[in-house]
Order: sequence, then C-alpha cells, then structure tokens
Amino acid sequence: MKKWLSIVSAFLVLSLSSNVSAVAAENPATTTNIASYGADYLIKTDGSFWVWGGNRSVPTQIHDLNDVQSSLNSQYVIKKDLSVWQWRTTAYAQTVQVTPVQELDNLMDTFSVVNRTVAALKGDGTILTATFSSDGLTTTDFTPISGIDNVAAIDGYYESGLHKGWTRFILLKKDGTVSTTYDDFESFETIQNLTDIIQIKNNLALKKDGSVWSWPVLDYYKNPEAPINLSATPFNGISNIQP
Repeated sequence: MKKWLSIVSAFLVLSLSSNVSAVAAENPATTTNIASYGADYLIKTDGSFWVWGGNRSVPTQIHDLNDVQSSLNSQYVIKKDLSVWQWRTTAYAQTVQVTPVQELDNLMDTFSVVNRTVAALKGDGTILTATFSSDGLTTTDFTPISGIDNVAAIDGYYESGLHKGWTRFILLKKDGTVSTTYDDFESFETIQNLTDIIQIKNNLALKKDGSVWSWPVLDYYKNPEAPINLSATPFNGISNIQP
C-alpha cells in the first residue's frame, strides 16, 4: 500500500487491511529467511516461491520456480535474471503449471480484470493483454494494445451498472496526465484537471505538489446517474503528501 494513500485513507476514516503472513505472525523467527510476502505467497532468500490457499492450508513450495526475485499480481513472477514466468492452478488442484512469458521482457506490472483478462505494462510504456481460460491454467498470447503509449503506471477498480459490472483501467502517462478505459481497451478518455500526476491508486491521484485528487466511481445502486465526464477535484485540507 502506498504511503500517501494510507495517509489519505486515514484522513477519510477508511478501514485498511494489511497482508500479513500467518506463518510470520505465529513465529516471528521464521521471517529470517523470508525476502518478501503477500496475502497468499512468500519468497525466501534462496529464491524459492511458496503459496497457500484453497486446499493448501500451509505454505507449499512451487518447485518449478526458483531464483524468484519478486511477485506480481495475476500469478506472475520475475526471476533474478529478469525473465517473467507465469504459474497457474485452480483453487483446489495440486497441479501447478509454470511457463515462461518471453513477450513480457522488461515487465513493470500486471493488473487483472473481472473477465479473466490480464494487462501487462512494459518498461517502454506499452501495454499488452491476454485472456485466461475458464480453468485458469492457460492464457492466450499477449498482444499489444493500440491507441495508448508512454504509460508509466497502471491501476483500476470495479464499477457497476444496472445489469453488469466491469473494471475501469486507470493509466498514468509519462507526461503526468491520466487516461482511462474499460475492459476491452477499445477507446481511451483523459480524466480532466489532472496534470503533473506522479502516482495513482483506484480513483485517487497524487500530484507533484503534494495535493490529492479524486473523480467519481460509477455505482448504479448508489447513484443511477452515470457521470457524463470524468473530472477530478482536489481533496480539501490535504496537502504536501509525499509518495
């Protein structure tokens, strides 16, 4: 969780949750060989990768993954040689499929959406997408998205309409502006009033001057009137926020 987002959330009296390893909580001594961890995985200092959840009640090593440096959401890891690998399994299966993803060299981040699509952001500012199979074990080939470039960061959040929901992607451009699109990546819209943005999270944006800006989230059941234009406004009383 970003430091500035935590400050804003506290200001708004929101409830935050933190991902804490159950193993580390029960026995702090076990953290001595843990390099990093998340809600359902940990990476040891020897580069081994461990997961839990579903029918895995305790951390279970994925033996086909080694020399792991970091983990991204959507079950992708980056090895110490900077190669990207995908591991997939169903909720209650023991079998894990591990495959290299060569087209994701220079990967910066990934972000999943509700319709089994994953978007990948590369260091050159381009975005590629792929779609998971219904069993979650395979994906289509990653293909580049046209109509958007020079992306510095990617995030998103869920919106709901009358009969369905979708994910809205938020794309921070390298020029400090912010664009948005839906699951299909077919068209892009600039969020108004946002310049000199340095970080994004959900529908929040942090400006270089330390101010925090927000824009509407469509929730049909709370507000049936969909916003015609996405226009950001600053939070009053919040200033000099550091990333």
